[in-house]
Amino acid sequence: MTDHERRTRSTGRPRDASIDDRVLSVTRDLLVEVGPPRCAWAPYPEQPLHQGGDLRGRWAASIGSMEDSLAEGFQFVAMARALLRDPYLIKRFREETAAEGLCIHCMKCMPTVYSGTHCVVRQRIEAATAR
Repeated sequence: MTDHERRTRSTGRPRDASIDDRVLSVTRDLLVEVGPPRCAWAPYPEQPLHQGGDLRGRWAASIGSMEDSLAEGFQFVAMARALLRDPYLIKRFREETAAEGLCIHCMKCMPTVYSGTHCVVRQRIEAATAR
């Protein structure tokens, strides 16, 4: 393996839609059973309730997934990594120039949380296209 291949290969697991669907289904059931504040910590009763508990979905930031979630009774949707990759995503959704975010969920932004969180992929693309 070359140095370039080592630096650019994906570090995440391959996506499996059936696993994503099962995780989402179980998480939704848990949310209904225990309510939003306890959802994140319900499987761990020995732990104190964390007031910042949240529901984490593992789907791409897309209009379709957000509309489906709202139709199923969720009161809000949240995005984080998708906005690091494309800060104008909400604007593009409103203008109907995009239906899905550009984030590839590679998690390479996570190590940057201590040094100025940013999308590493976006940075590389911008550097390559600026030449």
